[in-house]
Amino acid sequence: MKDISQLHKYHHQARELGWIEHDLMAAGSSLEETAHVLARILRDHQTIILLGAGISQSGGLPNASTFVKELSTMLMNQEVVSHLLDSVPEKRKIWSEHLASLEFDSVLGLLKIMDPRTHHRLFNAFLYGYPQEEHLLLLKAVEHLGVSAIFSTNFDTIIEKAAEILALDLRMFAKVDDFPEHPISASPIPLYKIHGGVHESGNHLDIQADFTQIGAERYNRRLQLLRKYSQTHHVLVLGYGGFDYWDIYPLLFEQPSKGLIWITHSEQEVPCITTASQSYASPCIRDNVERLLAFAPGRVRIKCNTQGLLSAMAKGGEPPTKETISSLIKNRSSNNWRGSVEEYVQDRGNGVLVEFGNILAACNDLELAHLAFDQALTHSETLNYVDQGHAFLGRVRSTAIPDSNNLAEASKIAGLAKDTLLSVNVAIETAIAMGNRGDRKGAIKILKKTEKTAEKRDLIAFAALCSANIANQYAKLKEFHLADKAYQRSEQLFRRAGDMPQLFLTLRNHAELHAIEIGNPENLHKALPLYLEALSISWGRHLNGWYKREMYSRVFVIFKFLMPNPSDAIDYVLSEPTHSQSGLAEHIVHRIVEYGYSMENLIMEEWQHDMHSAVSG
Repeated sequence: MKDISQLHKYHHQARELGWIEHDLMAAGSSLEETAHVLARILRDHQTIILLGAGISQSGGLPNASTFVKELSTMLMNQEVVSHLLDSVPEKRKIWSEHLASLEFDSVLGLLKIMDPRTHHRLFNAFLYGYPQEEHLLLLKAVEHLGVSAIFSTNFDTIIEKAAEILALDLRMFAKVDDFPEHPISASPIPLYKIHGGVHESGNHLDIQADFTQIGAERYNRRLQLLRKYSQTHHVLVLGYGGFDYWDIYPLLFEQPSKGLIWITHSEQEVPCITTASQSYASPCIRDNVERLLAFAPGRVRIKCNTQGLLSAMAKGGEPPTKETISSLIKNRSSNNWRGSVEEYVQDRGNGVLVEFGNILAACNDLELAHLAFDQALTHSETLNYVDQGHAFLGRVRSTAIPDSNNLAEASKIAGLAKDTLLSVNVAIETAIAMGNRGDRKGAIKILKKTEKTAEKRDLIAFAALCSANIANQYAKLKEFHLADKAYQRSEQLFRRAGDMPQLFLTLRNHAELHAIEIGNPENLHKALPLYLEALSISWGRHLNGWYKREMYSRVFVIFKFLMPNPSDAIDYVLSEPTHSQSGLAEHIVHRIVEYGYSMENLIMEEWQHDMHSAVSG
């Protein structure tokens, strides 16, 4: 896929940073030699460290997928949910498997519609991690190498506890409003908690962020700081898998950093080093990290024993022993993070039926979702107002012909609860019901008013949902120009909110507006990038498989119509970084090379790819 002239051009661009690859490749075969060269590179140049969830796992904490899987499984094992599944035994096995494959941002979207006061308690789980030798070695290396800053995706306090043990002065930033606009002095070393953090303050939790902030506009201020640091610093990545295609991975992928060194843990004795030029020259790249390496020069991946590497880079004395760690960390509860999640689920009582119903509805099992909401409302006296309101709303959303009585009940309870989030949800459903009855202009009026309320209260995802529904109503009124503008606004808002599943559906509807409803061939030029962006968002994820196959086939119909020469289609899809970082570009190019524009083979190949992803996931 890359000819000789392209490869020469790439190497020409790589001259400035090529020494990173050269020095590491020439380091020798032992872990100690690799560590020595890496330490010299980092010590001689300004460096920041990015820590992912993997760095906290040795301290007894889960990564995002494990946390979501555990929460979902505990919800399903609650007596009231188990009783619900007993009424439809054929679905128990299906949902046991499905919950195990739920993705973090899918559950994130569900948490956004629940009462924040309820799910805040989940953060207790992140207080139960404790430093291990690996964390002490990491901070020793930070101190020895003169690292300018540490960025962490983790809520927990393991790094802070390790710094306390070593008497290393860190300056921690977790609240978004406290984040500086520009890089600051490295004395004391700043620790930036990109997703916020949870800290004990006296006898209560100081929750300095929550799941609903990830992807929100104010949260993006944190990512902008990481971007500014990476423009002038080398980036060393530890414990981060790079699977969040809506968050940090896109920034690292597109950002032209001074140099990026990605450490992937492996038990192999000899380090395996992959360079940017090796990945670039590879005819087939399947790994998300290798895609990132291949996108720009000066990027290197080292697969090795992380603790051994840190130990070899950490100088200036031995870290405290495990016995010392135990003696320094006092008065800690013996509960682990699973116990904390279990306590949260049990205390939710019958409210877990509402949460489980929302998961079912989000996954399009509307029949079982309706049963969950019905069962929750049979115990309405045990539910708080917010849970009651969401149960009535759930009934509305999970019925083909919504009952106005349920909507009226939800509206009444929203007033009693004085809950803005619930009120916004009720207003959106009320407008949709009006539109379905034919009063589309009335629906648009309510949606515009609700959008302003949601945006004023920083509920960006719900403002986006209003705008998307406004677009749908305009489309049904055949006001295509107004629909186009409303779709553009909703997409902008969904990106600000970081709500990728909803952005996927909105892009698909917007593309359909151009490709089908308007019916003008010139509008295929507008539909194509929308289809491709939607596919890039969903690629390799359990997200609307039927829509993915439908859009995939339409992309090739448009390519064939607009670009009779397949090489033009290849150039087009490779021109947008988003398509490359998700793996979509490589997939499309491979199929064009293999089959040209033959639709039968393309659709069958994509169906097999989708099924393989679902099974292997």
